[in-house]
Amino acid sequence: MGINTFIKKIFGQKSREEKIREFVEQAPETRKMLRGALRMENKDLALVFETKDRKPFEITTEELRKVYPDGIPALDDDEPEPSSRIEKLIKDFSRQTSAPCIAFALAKRKTTIYDNKFGGIPYWPKDLDYPHDADDNPMPLLAQLNFEKLPPLEGFPKKGILQFYISGKRFGPADLPSPPDILSSTKNMRVVYHKEIVTRKTALGTPPPAKKFQKKDYPLKGEFALNAQIKICPMTPSDFRFEKTFVAFYNNKTGKKAKTLEEIEDTFKIEFYEEYGEVGGHRIGGYPMFVRGDPRDSEKYKNHTILLLQIDSDNSLGKDVVRWGDSGVGNFFITPAALENLDFSNILYSRDFL
Repeated sequence: MGINTFIKKIFGQKSREEKIREFVEQAPETRKMLRGALRMENKDLALVFETKDRKPFEITTEELRKVYPDGIPALDDDEPEPSSRIEKLIKDFSRQTSAPCIAFALAKRKTTIYDNKFGGIPYWPKDLDYPHDADDNPMPLLAQLNFEKLPPLEGFPKKGILQFYISGKRFGPADLPSPPDILSSTKNMRVVYHKEIVTRKTALGTPPPAKKFQKKDYPLKGEFALNAQIKICPMTPSDFRFEKTFVAFYNNKTGKKAKTLEEIEDTFKIEFYEEYGEVGGHRIGGYPMFVRGDPRDSEKYKNHTILLLQIDSDNSLGKDVVRWGDSGVGNFFITPAALENLDFSNILYSRDFL
């Protein structure tokens, strides 16, 4: 036994560290509060407690970090931390609802008419009529996806080229209702699928000069190659199915009887939004994001559950090279039955921005 330990044992003297450890370990509720304090950024935070003999006992977070550099350990009488419980619930929800998608990243390289890309010259057989808008102007290519050059994604074609065209004219309130801006007709938008890809030059046509009909608010500022990879996409809070799914999951796991998101504990919602929030980026499959709201939250569009394509505003290769309005997003949706039948005649197109 060291001399200091001997003196303390004889005279009952305790170091500051020993006093802190003794106080911290005396009650689970105290540990719970102190762990919460340690998660705060303020290093000089001071907490005042009352000891068993009703005397004040002050502990600072700086002291706690010195005594417990690895955090306050869990003891036998600890209840599960709310944050740990919530973290598990969030991971369970994500695991149960997430869906695979193909995510795209813009790239600067030369493309051919057969490549995956945003903008540029499309693949076009000469025996087909090129898409024109309501003013009979040729529509620029927004996006082209060659499934033979993409990783396989369940439910989507394994071959062929899928193209997205939107009018280059400036849209006004009469063209696209708001909010959000919806266009489900083929008047100023077309999605074209080429099941068989021809490579004979004599079978290929020359697309009309649609680019000259692009106005300043067209979302693309150039042509961009696409790098693709499979990712897992969590359900986004703005998806029209989110509230019902989230509330049902929460009730099932907690035994609660919440009916709306407002009735769910704030910590759970906050931590979920911080972890996942709205998943932006370009992709097919998975879940969409919105700025103002999901247009499918209606009887008319509720069956358009497949995200056929999302193009997000993007500054990765320069300022506003892809931009929807004041930094929004464009989405195309299709019903599962239509996708299975490779029928792209009934597409829901949404331009969503502030």
